[in-house]
Amino acid sequence: MSTVMTLGGGVDYVYSRTAALTVATRKRLQSVALSPILDSMTSDEGLLDWRAALRAQRERRKLSRDEVARRSGLSLGAIKAYESGARHPSLASMNALIDAIGIAREEANPIRAAAGFAVDLESLLRERYIFDQANLREEIDAYPWPAFITNMAFDIVAANLAFERLWRVDLSQPATKVGERSFLARASEANLASRIVNYDEVLTFMIGLAKGDPRFAQNPERPAPWLRDAFATLFEGDPAYITRLMGLWESAPALPHRMRHLYSVVWNYVGGGVITFVGDLSIADIWNELSWNQWVPADVESWRLMKEVHDAESQASTSNARLRGSSPT
Repeated sequence: MSTVMTLGGGVDYVYSRTAALTVATRKRLQSVALSPILDSMTSDEGLLDWRAALRAQRERRKLSRDEVARRSGLSLGAIKAYESGARHPSLASMNALIDAIGIAREEANPIRAAAGFAVDLESLLRERYIFDQANLREEIDAYPWPAFITNMAFDIVAANLAFERLWRVDLSQPATKVGERSFLARASEANLASRIVNYDEVLTFMIGLAKGDPRFAQNPERPAPWLRDAFATLFEGDPAYITRLMGLWESAPALPHRMRHLYSVVWNYVGGGVITFVGDLSIADIWNELSWNQWVPADVESWRLMKEVHDAESQASTSNARLRGSSPT
């Protein structure tokens, strides 16, 4: 089961952290051997010679300074001065040089950092980690295993047919109250919670993600603003599961946010048997803090049971449709 939060804090947090990149962070970036060229230009102190790196990248592509000047719109004199150390480029000039030479981001970011500029995370994330709702729904509908999208409040904002059949829910119907579709809130619902064989493990993972958000010190009595509705609904659930969940909250360590997390889900299938899933949680849209959740059957028996779930629900749907069609008007 998988709740999700996306990378530590969304746009404002990523941008502010990037803009305020510390000297220590720069040194760490510069010391990483991202390519033989950059590695060979790292000093004993771990500082990259960004001027030499720019020159080497240009020469590697057999580009003359004249050609780089033409591509970048900078003067030939400026390029010579940057490479020799006589002048320091502005951020705009540095980016123009990087683009003119054709340096990939994984090699350009250490050069930017060594020259005192923040690495270019914002444009990378804007270009690669954003989907609209139609994209997300089309993607999850293509999966034969349970897949769903969650937001920063652990709300299930979209799910495929396999997920609905496993959970025995119909998400096409409107929610009756705020917070009821939060996986965290439903963790105190006995009917659902009893199906999660490894309940403590799954909830420890979810709580760890909530506690790992660097923007807000999480506390069940004073939850983050985006979790208030979920907690309000959670405390309406089964007292035994509320007590159990609060104990897990106290003991669960904060989990640093990564681009992808793997975890285990063991599901008690109402038709008989246990389905074991490999849970895969990853970023779907960092700006809106949406995450992919996939539960992939982990073994042959789990695949067989998932097919049984699908077939049983399909038969039930067909029977209901026939009954509706034959009922008197």
